[in-house]
Amino acid sequence: MRIALKSRLTATVLLRAAWLRARRVNLAMLILVAGAIVYGVAFLYAAGQQSGGRFSGMWVRQCLYAGIGSVCMVGVAMLDYRVLARYIWHLFFLTIAGLVLVVLVGDEINGAKSWIDLGPVTVQPSEFGKVGSILLLAFLASRPSLDPSNFWHSVLIGGVAAGIPAALILCQPDVGSALTLVPIALAILFLSGLKLRWLFCLAVIILPFLPYTWNNLAKQHHRDRVWVFAYHLMPAEMRQNHEPPNISREGYNAHQSLLAVGSGGIWGKGYMQGTQNALGFLPRNVAPSDFIFSVIAEESGFVGSVILLTIQWLLIMCCVYVSMVAGNQFGRNIAVGIAALLCAHLYINVGMTIGLAPIIGIPLPFVSRGGSFMLSLLICVGLLQSIYMHRPQHVDKLELTHG
Repeated sequence: MRIALKSRLTATVLLRAAWLRARRVNLAMLILVAGAIVYGVAFLYAAGQQSGGRFSGMWVRQCLYAGIGSVCMVGVAMLDYRVLARYIWHLFFLTIAGLVLVVLVGDEINGAKSWIDLGPVTVQPSEFGKVGSILLLAFLASRPSLDPSNFWHSVLIGGVAAGIPAALILCQPDVGSALTLVPIALAILFLSGLKLRWLFCLAVIILPFLPYTWNNLAKQHHRDRVWVFAYHLMPAEMRQNHEPPNISREGYNAHQSLLAVGSGGIWGKGYMQGTQNALGFLPRNVAPSDFIFSVIAEESGFVGSVILLTIQWLLIMCCVYVSMVAGNQFGRNIAVGIAALLCAHLYINVGMTIGLAPIIGIPLPFVSRGGSFMLSLLICVGLLQSIYMHRPQHVDKLELTHG
């Protein structure tokens, strides 16, 4: 009887603690995430119905991944994020193991060996690798024994936590995912005290190696994409001395994307009334992922695009706010790393559809098709909620005072 009563009291205490934490969630963040997911599912449905065939059911899979990811998000949010510091090296080892495994036995799709076939689903370890890198970067940059204001300490932190995963991701090769680790590392290191002069020194060290990398390591399609991007940024006088990109070959995707975005006008052509995707001018295999913003801009126009971009911007601001109220440097670093991840994906994905970035295949957060990407992002949201729920009590008092 005593054991049963003790068990009942323990369960009551745990439930009460869980309820008190749940009351401290960042509701605005959850609403914004839900809005972005709904936005994405709606236009994935539209793109799938226009393309037909195997694309018609991709919105169902997106809903399934969003549901599984939401369960993971709740589970992570209920954990105390500070406990992760004890297992940070175990998590990073799993990250590296996944990246090594995909290089050895991964399936090659569109020229990149980035996926592991698990039967009914395929997993992209590089997406989870970004989360693992954020956690290790946040942990190392918050250690008293490592000072990011010291140049060699910064190189050590960035080299281990971001350099190793980036090198393995480049072996796939997946240049886009590898590049996103750069702003993540810089954001966390800057927050922790990295000085601008050290960044300048690092640039001086790296610059001499760029010509060799461009001529010997970059593949032809990488050079073509950079050339398409650079040509449109050249002054008119310089363009006269160079041959323009061929819009039927290397410049095709960029040209068709610009046509889709520009033809949407202010209000768009109407939901499921777009033609660039329906007629196959936007490649149907990447329109739901890399070029989903082109589909959205064509059908919903400038107004619909601004609404989506506002949701994404507010999500990033939520990450920044969580960093401001976090109870320790580890939490602040995690939140800023996630903000940098969202910023990098948002800028590159939208930028490459309107000529402001090279086309390197980066999905739009919570909107583009992709199960691994959706799961990794919702895990990040769970981490943010955990940091926010475990914020110091005095922060609540300040909020009430200012309110």
